[in-house]
Amino acid sequence: MTMFVSAGLFFMMMACSFPRRYGFFYLSALSIAFATGTKYTCGIWLVPLCALAWLYPLDSRRGAKALFQIKLLLVFSVSFIFTNPSVLVEPLRVWKYLTMNATI
Repeated sequence: MTMFVSAGLFFMMMACSFPRRYGFFYLSALSIAFATGTKYTCGIWLVPLCALAWLYPLDSRRGAKALFQIKLLLVFSVSFIFTNPSVLVEPLRVWKYLTMNATI
């Protein structure tokens, strides 16, 4: 978990350092999805990623920021579901497990 969170933070910093390099945002979303797969509470790292992506200078087209946010969330969702297929296969069982062990 720590490795994936560290990689996600690293890619966020790289995205800030190199303008117009959107790939670092996608790599950060991928790393955060893997971290969330190991411990669900790591999903909170989506908040700083989305905030950074919102503040990042994009094209001046209308809706470019919202589309970029949707793409990041799509990358996160697909990679999270790919690594944790039980979320789709047995959602009630996962929900029961989460609510029973809800100590944060």
